[in-house]
Amino acid sequence: MKSSVFLLLCCLSPLLLDAQSPVNKISGQIFRKTPGGEKTHLRAGAAIFIPGIASATTDDEGKYTLDLSQCRSCVSGATLTMKVNSDFGYAEKIYTLPNADPRPPVDIEVIENKILALTGLVRERATGRVISGVHVSALIQNYPGVIPSDLTDERGIFQIILQKEGILNLQAINLSVMDPSRRYKDVDQVKFINPYEPTKIELEPSGKTQADNARSLAAEEILSNVQHLDSRLLFITQALKLNEKDAFSIRFDSVFRNMTPGIDSDPGSSLNKLITRANIGALRQALNSVPLQDKFGQALVQAFIEADMQQEAPAVKQYLEQFGEVKWAEETLFNAMEAYADANDTCRAHRDRLALSWATVRNRAALYHLYALRLLDALATNSPSAATTMGSLRLLSPRRPLTPPEFGNYLSARTIEMANLVKNKVAVEKALSRCRDKTLEQGIEGINKMLTVYPTDTWQEVIIKARTLRDLGRQEDAVDAFIKYGQMFGNTDDTTAAPYSRMAIRFTRQLSQLGVKGGVYLYAYTETSHIREAGVPLGDILIKLQGRQVTGMDQVIDAFMNMEPGIPVSLAFLRWNEEKQTFEPHEYTISSKPMGGMFMPI
Repeated sequence: MKSSVFLLLCCLSPLLLDAQSPVNKISGQIFRKTPGGEKTHLRAGAAIFIPGIASATTDDEGKYTLDLSQCRSCVSGATLTMKVNSDFGYAEKIYTLPNADPRPPVDIEVIENKILALTGLVRERATGRVISGVHVSALIQNYPGVIPSDLTDERGIFQIILQKEGILNLQAINLSVMDPSRRYKDVDQVKFINPYEPTKIELEPSGKTQADNARSLAAEEILSNVQHLDSRLLFITQALKLNEKDAFSIRFDSVFRNMTPGIDSDPGSSLNKLITRANIGALRQALNSVPLQDKFGQALVQAFIEADMQQEAPAVKQYLEQFGEVKWAEETLFNAMEAYADANDTCRAHRDRLALSWATVRNRAALYHLYALRLLDALATNSPSAATTMGSLRLLSPRRPLTPPEFGNYLSARTIEMANLVKNKVAVEKALSRCRDKTLEQGIEGINKMLTVYPTDTWQEVIIKARTLRDLGRQEDAVDAFIKYGQMFGNTDDTTAAPYSRMAIRFTRQLSQLGVKGGVYLYAYTETSHIREAGVPLGDILIKLQGRQVTGMDQVIDAFMNMEPGIPVSLAFLRWNEEKQTFEPHEYTISSKPMGGMFMPI
């Protein structure tokens, strides 16, 4: 292959002062440098240029001279970004033009690499004016990876960086140019014959007005959204069908129930919840792959108003309103799916809500589609892709332009459908409310059953149930539980049961007046007891230890586990005064732990 290289100079931030002198030429030499440090000049025949301004070739020693006489911004003090592109590699060099002659040569070193830069200039064919902001992309068969694209800068220059090993056939590089503003016609298949040399691309004006451009952009967006919405409906249909019972699912459920009889398979079971949650996450990802866009809607309304075409603006507004309705309906469906996944009962209203939400999505999608067809007709763009897009739809219909009477008939039918959905929603919400009431009743029934004292309960279970009832504010039920405790265990060898029962009943009835939430009951002493020596009688209720409130045995155990031996211990008790029929506080200090007392929660 013939050795080649090009040099791209872009003048950045020139200081255009009267004292500065123009630079008519720039010279230098380009060298290749291996990773080992060996340095030699590049061979002759390289293309060196500034797109649209100057060009030259290197000689046998890799030297170049660029004619900058037509470059008005190339003055002393200007900063140049010099870019070298060759079969040996790619490099950049930033250089500031000196103020006086003789100007030294500008030498550039290229360290071996595998990068190639496709560079060129885009301008208007008739006037030669450079065009900024147009999108340029490369098309290369069998390229290993994603090919980047570029927007032309203020000089109309683009540059696309590629990996050289991905370009086996230099003749197979084509460029595609698209003006996002639609001021110019799109150009495809611009052949890049020599990627080492810049190419010049000329565009022709599209001849469209601002309103025409707005129409064209809006039509493309609408068609894309209609196609994406059709795909979104298909994704949702597939996701919801996963919850239906097919022959395999029925057989699987039968086997699963035989293997695990203790696990149900209703919508609230863990297995179904896991499956449904997975469906929801997968559906969200699927919908993200076909997004609905709203980039040009408001701009289109403004363009119509500025072009004195206000009669088309209402169609755009109605279309945008339905766009928002579709997004709302989809999110409502996701909420219904999540509620269905979280349902811990077999209430049919959860399934009805899911079905209603799905019907609402289809209704809003159909209305959106109708207004999209109406707007496409109002835009009158005659887009060749419209018929193709409509013909590819699988769920949305109709799939052709509508006459005004047809539009009115379709709209009337969908509006009646929407009104019926609103009525059904009221009915479903009432059913859900009844389900919630039933669930609450079942929950209360379950709690009552769980807190009922049975003859087979242990003494610990009875105390836990009684204290739980008291914590729930059910004072008399707690008293009844403590009474049953005395009846169940008072006739046994446990001599502490009856006194404990009486004290617990008194404590429960006066608890709100005592300013405490619970305590522990002293029912016996150990052989060596500091609290007995301190004068604490049996039957007292410990409510504070070291100044901290005590409501259960865990707090007593934790306090003494963290207490150093030999440290005085402060204690606060409540003692029943039979004469006054109330509890009185008493405080003690013992020399150190252990207290030497046996306690139980009360």
